[in-house]
Amino acid sequence: MRARAVRPALSSVASIGEIVNRRIWAVAAAVVGMLAAAVLMTAPAASATVARDAPPGYGGPVSTCPGTYLGYVTLRDSSGFSLGSTLDIWYSSLNSGTFCAKTYDRIDGSHHMEVVIRRTDWQTPWYDSGMYTTYAGGVEVFGAATKCVAFFGRVTAGGVNYEGRTLLCGPLH
Repeated sequence: MRARAVRPALSSVASIGEIVNRRIWAVAAAVVGMLAAAVLMTAPAASATVARDAPPGYGGPVSTCPGTYLGYVTLRDSSGFSLGSTLDIWYSSLNSGTFCAKTYDRIDGSHHMEVVIRRTDWQTPWYDSGMYTTYAGGVEVFGAATKCVAFFGRVTAGGVNYEGRTLLCGPLH
C-alpha cells in the first residue's frame, strides 16, 4: 500500500471558502448533491478503463492528478461507518480548468472500487471502475473553471458499499 501524506478533509480546506460563500455552499451542496448522485447513477457512462473511449472534455485514467490537492470526502456505509476510504480531489488551471479525482482505500487486498466525475452541464459522466488494491482513477474533466462538477466514489468490501459524493463549483483561479 502506498504511503500518503495527511490531508485535510474537503470541508475544512480554506480554498473551498474562497470558491463560494459557505452558507450558499452548504445549501447548494445538499440539494445538488442528491440530484447529482441520482444523475451519476442513471446517466449513460463511459469507462475510463479505456482512455481512448473518453468523451470530449474528459481524460484518464491518469496515475498522477495534476494541480492543487483540494482535499477529500470520507466514504461511508449507510449507517455512517467508514473504513478510512476516501474520494480525493485536485484542481489545475490547465485546459480551462481541470478537476481530477481518485478513490483510495485503506483495506487490505483487492476489491471493487470506482470513481465518477461529471460536469453538471453535460449528460455523460466519466468513470474508472474495477478490482483494485489501492485506488481507482484518476479521472479528469476539462473546461471546468467556471462550471459545477459532481464527484462520486465507492469502495465495496465484504458486500458493503462505502460511498461519498460532493459538488464543486467555479470560478476557480
